[in-house]
Amino acid sequence: MSSNSTSSHSLAASFPNDSTPLLPTSAPNTKSSSVNLVKLTGTEQKKRVYKRFFLFCLWGSFFTFCFNLVFLPRTSLGRDLKRLHFDPLTKSDLKRIYLNTISSTNSDHNNHDNDGDSQNTIAQKFLDYIHNYNLNNIDSKFRNPDHIHNYLNSSSEPIVDYTLNSFKKSGLKQSYIESYDINLNIPIKTDLLLKDANLNTLYHPSLVEPSISEDPLTKNASIFSKSFNPFSKSANITSTFSFVNYASIDDFKSISHSNININNTICIIRNGKLSSYLKIKNSEKNGCIGAIFFNDPSDDGLFTIKNGYNTYPNGFSRNPNSIERNTLNSIELFSQNQYQNENENQKLRKHFYPTIPSIPISYKEILPVLAKINGKNPNFNNWSGDLIEDFDYSVGPSDSNHLLNLINLQSDQSKTIKNIIAKIPGILPGEDLIIGNHRDSLTTNGNLGGSAVLLEISRGLGNLVKLGWKPLRTITLISWDAKEYGMLGSNKFGEIHSSSLMKNSLGYINIDNNIVYGTNFNVNSNPLYYNLIKKVSKLIPFNTDDDSDISLFQYWKSQDNNSFGISASDSDYSVFQNHLTIPTIDIKFTSNKDKDPVFHKNSIYNSVNWLQNLTDNEFNYHQTLCKFIGLLILTIDENELIPFKTNDYSLHVFESFKKIEKSINNDWYSKILSVQFLKKTIKDEPELKVIIYHFLRYYKENKIIDQKNRNNDDHDLNTIRFKDLTKFMFQVLSNFVDQSQIFDEYTTSIQDQVTNDYPWFKAYKKIKLAIQIKVANFKLVHLDRKFYYEKGINDRKWLRHLIFAPDRETGLIGGILPGLDESIKDNNFEKSCIWILLVLSRIHQLIENLG
Repeated sequence: MSSNSTSSHSLAASFPNDSTPLLPTSAPNTKSSSVNLVKLTGTEQKKRVYKRFFLFCLWGSFFTFCFNLVFLPRTSLGRDLKRLHFDPLTKSDLKRIYLNTISSTNSDHNNHDNDGDSQNTIAQKFLDYIHNYNLNNIDSKFRNPDHIHNYLNSSSEPIVDYTLNSFKKSGLKQSYIESYDINLNIPIKTDLLLKDANLNTLYHPSLVEPSISEDPLTKNASIFSKSFNPFSKSANITSTFSFVNYASIDDFKSISHSNININNTICIIRNGKLSSYLKIKNSEKNGCIGAIFFNDPSDDGLFTIKNGYNTYPNGFSRNPNSIERNTLNSIELFSQNQYQNENENQKLRKHFYPTIPSIPISYKEILPVLAKINGKNPNFNNWSGDLIEDFDYSVGPSDSNHLLNLINLQSDQSKTIKNIIAKIPGILPGEDLIIGNHRDSLTTNGNLGGSAVLLEISRGLGNLVKLGWKPLRTITLISWDAKEYGMLGSNKFGEIHSSSLMKNSLGYINIDNNIVYGTNFNVNSNPLYYNLIKKVSKLIPFNTDDDSDISLFQYWKSQDNNSFGISASDSDYSVFQNHLTIPTIDIKFTSNKDKDPVFHKNSIYNSVNWLQNLTDNEFNYHQTLCKFIGLLILTIDENELIPFKTNDYSLHVFESFKKIEKSINNDWYSKILSVQFLKKTIKDEPELKVIIYHFLRYYKENKIIDQKNRNNDDHDLNTIRFKDLTKFMFQVLSNFVDQSQIFDEYTTSIQDQVTNDYPWFKAYKKIKLAIQIKVANFKLVHLDRKFYYEKGINDRKWLRHLIFAPDRETGLIGGILPGLDESIKDNNFEKSCIWILLVLSRIHQLIENLG
């Protein structure tokens, strides 16, 4: 029993139990093994602690991330763009701050003439500076004719430095000067004498505008402002003289039809109706050897001496001694690149520049000369004016006992002109906006009101930059030089930077120096801006004469029902719209001839004194334009989608075609468009192959071809007539109108989505939206570029816009479809067909692009 018991205890001890070690140990090494076991267990424990801590942190981070995702705020694409570029200002903030800046004091902006007036903005300060500069700084250096250009074009260091420093002090740090060396003609001597057959002087008219005590600025201006026309031919001639009214084509036709011989006479021309350049060219073509320009008071409207009104400075009517100077340079006909090569320049001068001398004069001084041709040849019914008591508006010419000696001596000299440029870099590339104003004058007394507006706008925008504003698009402000010589500063800039401008510019806003010379709100604009301009004008308060508060839009509507004009070629916008096909806006307050004082264009009487005393004494109109143009800039810039409306553009083109069609000779509609003509057209203009193909397909699909002759294409096509082309033309134009309306609806919907908030997991929608905006903006920026025609408009090669160009016969108003319009007037059937096909070809491309 005991034996069995012992065995069972021994057996139980041989099995592991709770006290049995996991690893067998031997007695001799017991102490060493215990130490090793403790060390191994401590290392493992540390690893476990680290692992647990890492997993806990990872889990906590994941939980925090998921928690934030769940409660992450929804954001819009517009706000994302602002945040990514650390722009703290909203769209409403920008407009509010800008308007407050324009309305606020500017006592600390610069140190020029700081009088502490709480209403003294930079615009008023600049005009005060010009006033004092003109009054005190016409020193002896300007007595040298070699220095006259420097002042007239405001390339003198004080004016340049003032403008550049104003840009920089406004906060526009990227401000610099871009200079060009060009050839200009500088006046040396101008004079006019009435002589008898023996060359004895009978009368010596004055070519000087006398100073007036009420306007102290005219004192120095009277001495140093030459009476000359830039780019007039230098010569000294003596001959009989004649009167040719406005020197229009119709005026010379009247003279020719009456068999009046005015060959080799010095013609006397009244200003107005058409550009001075075209007056000279018409006079040259009709045999005149010299020209004299004057202003007839009858063209001034209500305020004339004849109607009983006093003259400036005592009243609203024209000062009888005022002289209007005008450039005879025409950027319509040639490129200013000529100045880079003197030999080529001389050739171009002979071909394009006037070949006869000319001078301007006041109506008071020319009247005794005109009286010498009273009763000589007919007085045409439509030739009349306010000088009728002394001059009966006869053509002449004068007899041999009354000769004019015209002296116009000028010197061609190389001069440096300076454009002053200030840039505000934007976020988005390829959508730049340019705002420009010229600061030069043809007298030493220009009021430079437009320059004041430009500097005030720079102050408003600069203040936004100081507050952290980052515009979506690059904004460039430019102070042009040498506009009065023929837009030389802007033209040179446009041609040097033509590639980048055509690629990256979405538009140009022009601020003419005479931006306020009346109360008539005048807007000349590319149709793409129509809707935008109306929209912004509703935001601008306008204080009327009766102190009633209305919007600028309401004032404009009551004036002419919000009508728009088309820019011509008489300011710095010309190179952008007419040459580079960049859409432009030109805005100003012009003269209402039944309400406003007579504007003394390019006269010493167009002074700061005239501006403040008779036109805008409290600067309300200037300030209105500062606000309007500034908000226009901000609206264009801060809309993610460029706020152009293509439907306004297409409707304008459609209505223009309808208007021009009415002037087509009815005999044309039955004329055949032969296969030979179409083939030759494709050979001369390969791009027309596609549109001619669509025209022929349209012709067949509408069953214009006799079904019996379908198998003989050549025979069938010989039945195509001009009326078929006009039907096709209106079909394409209708498609253009329809497609543009669809595109505008699409862009509106895109812009609406910009403000929509999306959760983080729908970020792909914002990416898609950003791509849509970029594509749509690219189409809008390059819409007008579709009408760029490198060969130019007929004889006017420099004009390259198929839709817009200055009117050929006046040069002062904007023309529509110039190539077609001119060919119809010239009764050139084939050329008219080609111009129709050219425009339709570009419209067809545009329809596909907008689709």
